[in-house]
Amino acid sequence: MKLIATLLFVLAGFYAEAQSKTTQVLDEKYDGLSLFFYRNTLRMLNQKDDPAFDELIKDIEKMRFMMINKADSKFTDSDYKKIA
Repeated sequence: MKLIATLLFVLAGFYAEAQSKTTQVLDEKYDGLSLFFYRNTLRMLNQKDDPAFDELIKDIEKMRFMMINKADSKFTDSDYKKIA
């Protein structure tokens, strides 16, 4: 649960447009798992009704989360540094 919350905090700082372009390129180039989170989905993660979490997600309409297996897809550290 803490891992998911941490990932959401990190991803919330990116603009939706930049995230969209980056994830599209990654999805085309590497084999991975894509998950979409919408505001209602993110609210379900807030099981303790934390007002700070609600404030964090208030402007998020849709968020895409990608998991790429570095070993299988040859996704290197230099690839990561290019998008980070």
